[in-house]
This record gives sequence, structure tokens and C-alpha cells, in this order.
Amino acid sequence: MLLTCPSNYTIKMLSAFYGQREGWYCNEGRESYTTCEADNPLQLTENWCNQKQECTLKASSRVFKDPCPDVKKYLEVYYVCTQDGWKELACPDDTMKLSCPKGFVIDLQSVFYGRRNTYWCGGGSSDFCEVQNAFTVVKKMCNLKQKCSIMAASVSTFGDECPNIRKYLEVIYKCVKNEIYGVKQAIGCESGLIEIECPSDMLVKILHTFWGRIDGKICFTNQRRTYSYNCRSEADLSEAVQIRCLQTNSCHFQVDAQIFGDPCAGTSKYLEVDYLCYK
Repeated sequence: MLLTCPSNYTIKMLSAFYGQREGWYCNEGRESYTTCEADNPLQLTENWCNQKQECTLKASSRVFKDPCPDVKKYLEVYYVCTQDGWKELACPDDTMKLSCPKGFVIDLQSVFYGRRNTYWCGGGSSDFCEVQNAFTVVKKMCNLKQKCSIMAASVSTFGDECPNIRKYLEVIYKCVKNEIYGVKQAIGCESGLIEIECPSDMLVKILHTFWGRIDGKICFTNQRRTYSYNCRSEADLSEAVQIRCLQTNSCHFQVDAQIFGDPCAGTSKYLEVDYLCYK
């Protein structure tokens, strides 16, 4: 399945379904059918296609977890082509998650923390306020990373210039290609070494890490069978990698499940590290 948008537009996924629910779609020659649906296909398709001009999806149980073996399934998606940045809103006690597809990083456009209307997040109060350092705070946490999480009601993060007003966090961002900001990438196969290098007069700054497997070609080996293409560590390993590259222009270390955990035992994994060289 090929998704495309015109020049200067990018894909924004609206919904995705993988399974069987109609009976006649992709079910030729079978009088009966089983209704089933894969878990969270929208998140997978968002990871692969959002903010891209063109994207290819494969309707395969090796990509989406098989909800009903021996039943013919189909993939159905709805998407729009947009020129807009992404807008995220988080109420108090919510966690905001910003993310871009592989090969892209977050480019912050605007950040607002406070209140400027009476209806979002159960406002109730007509008193408005704005925390002035919100953009700087979120920029340090998220800009030029592939993904990040922010607690919307964290006084320790944003401070509290108006303590008696119920505030919310509003962020607008775009996803831009790594090369625009000079982001580099290193890849290490499981049980092998990963090498991260910068010029001798610069230091390494880790932006984002991926540990698992979503690509069948990276670190492919005939000696070890790959069982899953939907395997990823939920933990943010950026800090663990940064410690190994602290205050240096280059570093190398063993890629090992004993160090980074094992999100899918039996599957050959790889570590991707996006990083910057800075002075």
C-alpha cells in the first residue's frame, strides 16, 4: 500500500485497521469469516508514515501482530495531507508525548504553559496567565530529538507564576529531516560494537536511541532467525548511552541485551543512536 502527498505536504494518519470485519474484503472463496482486529495499528502506521511525503505499508502479520491466524486479513487506513505543524495539548497531571518518524527530529514552533481561555482542561477561571520560560524549558527537553515526554503539571519543570490557576501545556512542532541540523546516526548490531564519532575538537550529544527491531534489513544475519519486526524497548536509553560518551569526541561500547534489556527474546536486535557534534 502506497500513501502519497503532493509536494510541500506531508502525511497525517487519522485511523488504521488490520484484521477482518467485513467478510468480503480479501476473503475470496470463503463463506464464513472471523471478526478480529490487531492491537494499535494506528500507532505503528503513525511511526512509519507521519510527516513523510510518501510511505509504503505492507499488510502483513509480520508487521502487525496477527490477531487471528488462518483468517484472511486486510489493512485499511485513512490519512490527510497537511502543511501544518503538530499541535499537542496536555492538561494537569497528563504526560505530553511528542514524536517524529525515523529519520526526523522535533523542531519546536511554539510553546505555551498557563491559561488563555476558560474552556480547555476544565478551566472555570476567567483569570489568565502565562509562564514565561516555557519555550526554553521544552526546547531543552525535546528540540532535535525524535521523541520526548513532558509532565504538564510539573512545578519543578516550569515553576508556578500563577499558583491558583489551573494551567495546561500547548506545544506546536514540526518534524524535520535529520540532515537539516547535522544530526548523525550510528547503528550497532546486538553482540557487536557501536562506534560514535565526532571531530577531535567537538563533543558528542546524544539525542535519541532506538533498541529493538522494526527493519528486516538492518543487522541481518543468516545465522540467527528474526522472529519479530515489531520489537522496541519502551525505555529511553539516551541517558545510558550519553554516560558512555560523556565529555568526549568519540566512544564505542558493546551492544548487549544485558545492558539495555531484552524487549523481545529470541529476536536479533540493533541499537540506533542519533547524535550531534558540538563545541
